[in-house]
Amino acid sequence: MIHFACMKFENLPNEILFDLFEYINIRDLYNGFWGLNERINYIIGHLRNLSFNLERYEAGLISLFAKQINRLIVNTWQDIDLNQFPRLKSLILHQITGNQLRQIRSEYMPNLVYLSTSSIPEF
Repeated sequence: MIHFACMKFENLPNEILFDLFEYINIRDLYNGFWGLNERINYIIGHLRNLSFNLERYEAGLISLFAKQINRLIVNTWQDIDLNQFPRLKSLILHQITGNQLRQIRSEYMPNLVYLSTSSIPEF
């Protein structure tokens, strides 16, 4: 007879949680897992390959995850300080502002390898 052990989510090894969390979007990570316990917060706080689709300015999420985001998609006309995201490798701006355009400089984004924009505003 085979017996299956029941395992609780919080008992999964860190390596598995790191892998799982890489596939969950930031909003769901924050709303579903942040604050459950110190260990989960630690793991979420040390993820390094986060992608974020920014549709509205969300100060709480940005302040918590900005240094971990390496792929950012901006879908808002709100002015976003792109310098908050030092690890960006990929930046997609669907609604770019003049201020954001001026921030795209190699000294501010040394890791940036991909840049795409739908339109560039007239000055």
